[in-house]
Amino acid sequence: EDQPFDSVFLCDVRDVLFQQDPFEALGVASGIGVALEPAHLPIGKCDIHSRWLSVECAKYAEEEVLAVVGERARACAGTTLGTHAAVTRYCQLMRQEARRTVVEVDERQGRLFQGRSTTTDGKRWMLWCNDQGMHNALLWTGRLAQE
Repeated sequence: EDQPFDSVFLCDVRDVLFQQDPFEALGVASGIGVALEPAHLPIGKCDIHSRWLSVECAKYAEEEVLAVVGERARACAGTTLGTHAAVTRYCQLMRQEARRTVVEVDERQGRLFQGRSTTTDGKRWMLWCNDQGMHNALLWTGRLAQE
């Protein structure tokens, strides 16, 4: 595989400001680095994150992911960095998780979650789990570290 960069930073584009070189400041020499949000509000105490790992993702509700990761800190999917190989693998895992957790829903649910749902014909709707939910599920269930 062609590897033009040693390190890669995946970040949100509207709310990230660089005050210094993130690779030098954070020093991720191998693997992946993720940003954790303040510990006073763990995943299970945050209404938004709780929904992403339960009622808004049928697969995670079925697997009871929230019960497993609820006491953990919220990790931000919008600030993920690491080596080229590790970030490539992270992107592959996120794609696999999106495919694994997508479910078909009725039109009402599809329209309710526009932005996370897709349809090609207006009749068959697919609902995707939230990327930050998947990010936290992969991180805190250990599947990210296993790779």
